[in-house]
Amino acid sequence: MASGPTPFDHTSIIKTLCERWDLEGLTARDRAAPSFASVLNRSAEHPRLDTPEVTARPYKRLAEPKAHEGPLSHLGHQVLELSSAVVGETVPVVKKAGEAVEHLFRHKQQREATGEVPDDV
Repeated sequence: MASGPTPFDHTSIIKTLCERWDLEGLTARDRAAPSFASVLNRSAEHPRLDTPEVTARPYKRLAEPKAHEGPLSHLGHQVLELSSAVVGETVPVVKKAGEAVEHLFRHKQQREATGEVPDDV
């Protein structure tokens, strides 16, 4: 998407907010960015009434062995850090999703052994 010679990017959001609430820009980059104001100008008296048609993409679950070999996502790392903190461990170096699952199951087993977690959780 572009507004003249400079394309819209994430700094365009900052520029738009600064214009809307008369704020000073954060950096030279967002001060130079194009604003979204020209496309966010619909009046309250003329709301948009059309609804786009959305079709969900089909989801195909990976076979478990293949899924376990996949890389651990950023969110997966954060869950691992939180789980480790709860049981008082340092965060292990884990690169694959399967390693993270094994680590989390160990935490559950440790907590079950001490009576902290019911068996059905």
